[in-house]
Amino acid sequence: FRSAAAVDAVLEADAQWRAESSALNGLRAELGQLQRSIAEQKKASAGRDHCEELIREKTRLSAEMAELEARERTARGSRDSGLAKLANLVDLEVPVAPDESGNLVLRHWGSAVARDAPGHWEAMRRLGAYE
Repeated sequence: FRSAAAVDAVLEADAQWRAESSALNGLRAELGQLQRSIAEQKKASAGRDHCEELIREKTRLSAEMAELEARERTARGSRDSGLAKLANLVDLEVPVAPDESGNLVLRHWGSAVARDAPGHWEAMRRLGAYE
């Protein structure tokens, strides 16, 4: 069985991606609000107010957003590459055993019927289609 360290690494990468993604979404909201403020201020002043301070802040936030987008892409790539290396995740209640002898029967459908019918290889031999 594989080590749980690979799963732990993916969980850590996912937490990092979630943090970066959340910060990026927060910054997008802040930038959107700032752009609306600039538009409202310019509209209220009929274009006389150039909103220089707000535009400097917008430029700073845009640069910060580009940096955050790059970090978010890197974190997403790390998470996705880790996920690609993992096999299917199994529920914790699935028994761990070296073979099917450790399987747990949860329910049955129908009933088993005992038959004395020959196997398909025997039927093929009797028909002469198999030597």
